[in-house]
Amino acid sequence: MTPLRQRMIEDMQAQNLAPHTQRAYLQHVSQFARHFRKSPELLGPTEIRAFQLYLARDKKLAASSIRVALTGIRFLYNVTLHRQPVEERPMTPLRQRMIEDMQVRNLAPHTQSAYLQYVSQLACHFRKSPELLGPTEIRTFQLYLATDKKLAASSIGVAVAAIRFLYNVTLQRGWNVDDVVPTCRRPQTLPVVMSPQEVVRFLNTVEDLKHRVILTICYAAGLRISEAVHLTPAAIDDQRMTIRVEQGKGRKDRYVMLSPRLLNILRDYYRTVRPQQWLFPGDLPGQPITASAVQDVCRTVRRQAGITKPVTPHSLRHAFAVHLLEAGTDLRTIQLLLGHRSLNTTAKYLRLATSKVCTTVSPLDVLQPAGHPVGDLIPAPA
Repeated sequence: MTPLRQRMIEDMQAQNLAPHTQRAYLQHVSQFARHFRKSPELLGPTEIRAFQLYLARDKKLAASSIRVALTGIRFLYNVTLHRQPVEERPMTPLRQRMIEDMQVRNLAPHTQSAYLQYVSQLACHFRKSPELLGPTEIRTFQLYLATDKKLAASSIGVAVAAIRFLYNVTLQRGWNVDDVVPTCRRPQTLPVVMSPQEVVRFLNTVEDLKHRVILTICYAAGLRISEAVHLTPAAIDDQRMTIRVEQGKGRKDRYVMLSPRLLNILRDYYRTVRPQQWLFPGDLPGQPITASAVQDVCRTVRRQAGITKPVTPHSLRHAFAVHLLEAGTDLRTIQLLLGHRSLNTTAKYLRLATSKVCTTVSPLDVLQPAGHPVGDLIPAPA
């Protein structure tokens, strides 16, 4: 172990960063050093910028992974090496205009980040400013995302929305967007839902108290993981037995029920952890736990619990909706609890609920052909 690596580990331990955060930071800093075959002490902003482009253009990392890499590099230079703060890349006038246009329309921060990411990828792909590109290049880029990068239809949809915003709003090209920047059809898939017994087995396998409580609240109240990690102690109203979800998807507030059993769990958790600003604090001071950290826990716990179905925090939200529907809750109530804008979005759970699908009598069960018992219609295997 080099002295620099040892110092960085000690600095991370002094700030009480989580073990998986420490490992991620060290991994990216090691990649940074290997890429230039030099110690990071000999590298500067120019190399950091080149490494960032390498991660995005050559390794094709997701934006979330690139953010982790840059956070690790900033920690190295700002904390361990006590250098001047690592600056963000210079902002072009076009990027600044697009940011202002998004801010004027009050787009959510993560929507703005996603739009900027795809517009940057478009520029990097052709190594030109988007102002110099036209319909032919945009079509080529869409094919590149679908055939080379093999992005999901949902991701391509976000890229299309970003490009449409850039050319129609910021650059005011006045194109017919349906013709110039067509979107792709999304496959109509259904989630795999855990049974109540599997939910119990999954939650009982979670060892860490904070992780167990945050996953329990995802199931008990049907919260998205992004909503659960941003809960505050003040959001829990034990008088009205509600949980206030602030600025959920679509920047909408809503209330969900607070079950007596969940309230007891939260009281025990509060007495143990004593959270202040955030109900589920993260490793960095003043920040909540990250959604990715909870997702990592889900992957580990699923294996430990011996559950073969895919499990993410969102799987618990799906289970919440389906189990309510199977218990007789009406669809409109479930829509309000989930925060869906359209009832059609909630209606997909009708195709999953066993009370709607499995209780329907198959026509095979009522057939009475002359001279043959029903069981003889399909011969048993030899």
